Amino acid sequence: MEGIKETEVKNKIPLIKRKNFYLFIIFFIGFVLRVIGALNLGVSADDMHFAPHAINFLGSGKLQTWDQAPLWFMFTDISYRIFGTTQFGSRFAAVLFGSLSILVVFLLSKEMFKSERAALISSSFAAFSPFLIKNTTAEMDVMLMFFVLLFMLLFLIGLRKKKDSLIVLAMMCLGLGALTKHYALLFLPPMWVYYYFKRKKEISQIKILKNIFLFGVIFTITLSPMLISNYLTYSSKGILDFQFTRLLHIGADKSSQYYGWAAGFEGGIDLKGFFFGNSVNWSTPEPTAIIPIMSFFTADPLTFIFGLLGLIYLFKINKEKLFLISSIFIVPWVILGSVNLLDKHFIFEQLLFSIPAGVFLEKLCTKTKLKISYLILIILLLNLVVLGHPHSTSNNFYNPSSENQLIKFKNEKIDKNSLVIVDTRIYRGRMAYTFNDRHYIETSQFLEILSGSKNLPGEPVLIKTYLVECVVDDCGWGTIKNQPELNQSIENFIKAYSEGISYKGEILVSPNTFNILGIGRSNPEPYYRIYERNLQIAPSIINYADSTHNIFLYPIGYDRRFGEIFDDYDLNPPASLIIYTLGKYVLWLDLIFVFIIIILLFYYVIKSYEQ
Repeated sequence: MEGIKETEVKNKIPLIKRKNFYLFIIFFIGFVLRVIGALNLGVSADDMHFAPHAINFLGSGKLQTWDQAPLWFMFTDISYRIFGTTQFGSRFAAVLFGSLSILVVFLLSKEMFKSERAALISSSFAAFSPFLIKNTTAEMDVMLMFFVLLFMLLFLIGLRKKKDSLIVLAMMCLGLGALTKHYALLFLPPMWVYYYFKRKKEISQIKILKNIFLFGVIFTITLSPMLISNYLTYSSKGILDFQFTRLLHIGADKSSQYYGWAAGFEGGIDLKGFFFGNSVNWSTPEPTAIIPIMSFFTADPLTFIFGLLGLIYLFKINKEKLFLISSIFIVPWVILGSVNLLDKHFIFEQLLFSIPAGVFLEKLCTKTKLKISYLILIILLLNLVVLGHPHSTSNNFYNPSSENQLIKFKNEKIDKNSLVIVDTRIYRGRMAYTFNDRHYIETSQFLEILSGSKNLPGEPVLIKTYLVECVVDDCGWGTIKNQPELNQSIENFIKAYSEGISYKGEILVSPNTFNILGIGRSNPEPYYRIYERNLQIAPSIINYADSTHNIFLYPIGYDRRFGEIFDDYDLNPPASLIIYTLGKYVLWLDLIFVFIIIILLFYYVIKSYEQ
């Protein structure tokens, strides 16, 4: 008997190593693709909304921003301190948590269907997905979905093992998700319904309700900093944050002076538009139900097709898991599809579809005797082709980003003590993020000084200046063509400034066309141009320039020297100070817990191969 057991162990070791190797390769390639995406993908308006707000968030004293939960901002501020305030630093959260999601998809698929082969295929869909990779931006959604997936995994393991402690841990993970972005809450109801039906034959309904209440308390404590922030803001200013104002309409009249410009402030859930079209939240006659589905198909056709086939296959072999996946899908699809149709909000489609896609293709491989390694390679190669399509990004995956190049140029060649004059035709979020650590001023504001309408104290001195020109006339606004007078005034200023000098640098960008691994890429064309010149200006212009650095309601770096921040808390009442301090402690504990669960995830992946 001892000889038989020894033989079995020897036969099992190569298999374990091979599967370990496959998962490692899938994870590694997925990580590399996300790093490339972080460096190459162009920036969006939201990308350049959130990235500046993460600068010095840890030192801001805030428990959240006016429109978003705090965890991503805390993590990204740490990234800035490690990688610098760069495009990669702003996107490191998406790189890390997007890569870690590959492992969670593997574990989740394995937990649901008990097949390591299917789990490997599912993880390859998540790893190589163009939809996910092209969302490697300075946004919260990828980080949010990591916590949601981990919540689902721990919840299902806790149910199977009948360990409520694991479900408590799952609820903490979902709390971290909600503390990253609010819509993590949408994934909770289906799981609680599933919990009820799985446990109702084993324990009393009273016990089930007590457990759900306990889970809810743990979840609420985890995201309590966000709730405390809203309580303190309402106590101090009579307003809530943007998201709670939209939901509850409390203090909307008062907060409209701050949020009225933001998209969706006056909107709400439009179920009629979702099912029948002509949504009040989206300018399209089609039902908004179909728009995220079609976007998913366009961005990631492989996962969409095989995920759909997998769901049909589950109807035949496992209706319970079909119900579970479908219910988790439906709630956020309906609610988000009724409110906001931005692609980033629907990456859960890809992650959920990856699981049945793996189950279906594993069955197909078994029937056709196709090796899993060959299938994974095919999935990778086909997705590398799809990545060449410029869907939903301002430039192609294989083309260098204009902003990343400009930040590198700034760090290497623009003096920190100089004045940077930035073309007003460059989107304000871009200039704020790119030149956050320089004394910059918009050309329109600089022209006011030259015209004498803005008097500055002090005798003029020679100051080194740089002028950053938007060569293409519209760098991110999309509205300059409707402002010919503005465009002409800036052109005249650039002509006068650059007369007699050559430009110091030029940022080149290839046209946004389809190419594969750079093959078929068009010749790059000038996008930004940088000039250098010494000008006689009053030195007080430096302080004036710094005082203009306000982006989306906050000064850059939350610098209160230039005025009060509108949603600062009044902590004079002792009770408010105590509540605020409690919120701060919980927020830091949440951040520490993030790093703990990353370590635990790797441990669990290794342990899963020993089972």
